[in-house]
Parts: sequence; structure tokens; C-alpha cells
Amino acid sequence: MENRRHHLIILGTFQRKIITTAVLSAILLINVVLITWFLIDPVLISRIDTSDILVIALVEVAIIATISILSLLASNKIAGPMYAFDKVLKEIRGGDLSARLHLRPGDICHRVASEMNETFDDLDSRITVLKDNLIRLQQLECHDTAQQALIEEMKSQLDHFTNQHTTDK
Repeated sequence: MENRRHHLIILGTFQRKIITTAVLSAILLINVVLITWFLIDPVLISRIDTSDILVIALVEVAIIATISILSLLASNKIAGPMYAFDKVLKEIRGGDLSARLHLRPGDICHRVASEMNETFDDLDSRITVLKDNLIRLQQLECHDTAQQALIEEMKSQLDHFTNQHTTDK
């Protein structure tokens, strides 16, 4: 199974916030460094010519571009698992007890994904036991209509969960 994302932007709003925060922080830090530099040596301002300003601007643009790219890649390592968690939880809620989390090696949250998969395995096992007990309960002779109604309600609730995915992914 190929476990590769084809898009760097997975959760646009979230990733834009991460990238914007990183870029604005970089711009602020660069400018604080430049202002501090000029405050320490005020004569430096008079010695700066146009080519120096151009070099400073190009270095600042290069740093901002690099930080933008790195924050995009880093945010993808966070957004990917968030998207996977959301997708699998919706599948489980939809009744697919076979849904499991599969994260890429470089993604974060492997420990959480593993814990969630173990929880889903446990949930699947418990629901299987409940279904088996319900089948045995239905086989018992019972003439009480309240008990029969309760058994039917339990069956209806348990029928929501399957061991295989029944809806489109």
C-alpha cells in the first residue's frame, strides 16, 4: 500500500496559520537583529550604500522563503495525522470497526495512533462479544414483549457496527 500524500496543503486554514506565524516571527526577528545592530553601531547607518541594502533585502527574502518552505513541510507532518485521525474516527462512527490509522514514518503522533488502533481493536472485540451474546439471547425462549423489544433495540444498535467497511471511503 502506498502511504504517500499527493498534496502539501491538507488542512489549509491550520497550515496557513502555522506558516504565517513562522514567517511573521522570522520577519520580526530579522528586523530586531538589524535594528539592534544599527543601535549598537549608529555610524553603520551612514556607511550603508544601496548595494548593502540590496544584499540585506535579498538575504531577508531568502530567509523568509526558506522559513516558508520549512514551515509548510513541518505543518504537513502535523496536518497529515490530523486529517487521518479525522477520517478514521468518522469511519468508526459510521460503523466500520476495521478502520485503522496508518501514518507515514516521518509523521508525528505515532504513539497516539498506535493507542487509538489498540482502542479500536478493543472496541471491535467487545462489540463482537456483545453481538455473539445477543445471538445467544435471541435463541432463548422469551415470551416477554418488553424483553423482546429490548433485544431488538440492542440488535439494531449493534447492527450499526460492522467488521468491514460498508460505505464508500
